[in-house]
Amino acid sequence: MKKKLLILSVLSGMALAGCSLFGPKTDGYELVPEFDGGSKAEKQAILEAINNLSPVVNKAGGDLFPDEVGTLKEDKGDYVKVTTSQVYDGKTVTLEWDCDQSQASFMSRDKLDNEHDAFSLNFPGYGGADKTFAWTLKKAKCGGCETKGDKVAEYSAKLKGYSHPHIATTIAEINAVTDGEYVNPTTGVKNPSTFDMVDYTVSEGTAYFRKTPNDPNPDYYYVSTKGKIIYYSPDGNWLLLGDGKQVVEVYAGSALDLNPAGYPAVKLGAYVQVDGNLSQYNGNIQIGFVSKIIPCESTGIAEPEDNLTITEDFIANTLKLPEPYKCERQAINGFSNSICSVTGTVKAAKTAGVKAGARFTFELSVGSQTLVVAYDYHTDAEGTNGLFNKIKNKIATAGTQMTIKGTMRYSGSDSDPFNQAAIQTAVWNITPFDASMVN
Repeated sequence: MKKKLLILSVLSGMALAGCSLFGPKTDGYELVPEFDGGSKAEKQAILEAINNLSPVVNKAGGDLFPDEVGTLKEDKGDYVKVTTSQVYDGKTVTLEWDCDQSQASFMSRDKLDNEHDAFSLNFPGYGGADKTFAWTLKKAKCGGCETKGDKVAEYSAKLKGYSHPHIATTIAEINAVTDGEYVNPTTGVKNPSTFDMVDYTVSEGTAYFRKTPNDPNPDYYYVSTKGKIIYYSPDGNWLLLGDGKQVVEVYAGSALDLNPAGYPAVKLGAYVQVDGNLSQYNGNIQIGFVSKIIPCESTGIAEPEDNLTITEDFIANTLKLPEPYKCERQAINGFSNSICSVTGTVKAAKTAGVKAGARFTFELSVGSQTLVVAYDYHTDAEGTNGLFNKIKNKIATAGTQMTIKGTMRYSGSDSDPFNQAAIQTAVWNITPFDASMVN
């Protein structure tokens, strides 16, 4: 009798301490489900996976918890990222998630990678009332162990709409140009031609993109732009969105998320809507600060096509400008970021600085004219897909003939990007992004 009482006393003490002879410690875990079968180690792996290994986060990786209402922002491009497979201490835990797809806030469920899915959401938009999105962790399994019941935890989040209106803007409208010299009446600054989306009338500061109309707190020009994805860099730094001959570059910078792992809608050949603001780099037009990339219908979007073949005459009479301009013409209707081709010869052999993980340029002689070719290391940073090695081999010898196809980028000033009177060395670069584009 005394022995039996001793055993009961030990078991009672272990339960109070948050452990048992047959299961893992549960102290410190918010979610402690009942288990069916399995070993102590498998149960421990499930507890870690659902509590401590960030099973559900927003786009930026911020944890969402079942005991509080999270906040998801349209400005941030948020979605709900859930872990479907997680390894803990050598054991694989699988997690099953679900939601009511009839919710007004639900858009789609997409696979991000082999370990994660995403719930993409219908946000309220600018001025819209907050919405709520709810979802459920139904079950967790590890080896011979699984959680009991039809749910482990319920989650919810408040969806907050845009803080600025986004204007439906075509790629052609982004690239639109007014030909003919413009002279600022206040400053006297001259430009040989102008982008319609840029405000050249400023009396102080520098010319830059117009600001969103009817925005009570204007800071940039926010757009919603549709097109077909022509290309995205392997590291997610940039992509090209096309509509007929019109192309715009979409830029992520250090976020490196312009790929399927960052936005489920990003796939080669996919028709998408991109929300962001008009920006630039060294005078080359971009959509930056991307908040949303979602699927869209192909209606109204022309099949992307090459723009033109760059000739000696085109360089001399379209790109080149008369004195006192020292740079090449920047505002050329539909030319920015478009896909062009050129045939020429390597002007001078180049070997110094030619590395797969670094940007470099070289010059092609096109008749009596010159066109700059730029290698963008985001396209082949490891030198494994053939583009870098093709370029490297071709430019090692002067006089080598090359035919190149690529996207056209203006390379000028980042601090004063649209003042052609002040830019001395700005030129167009043709930038190939696939090995098949170099021959």
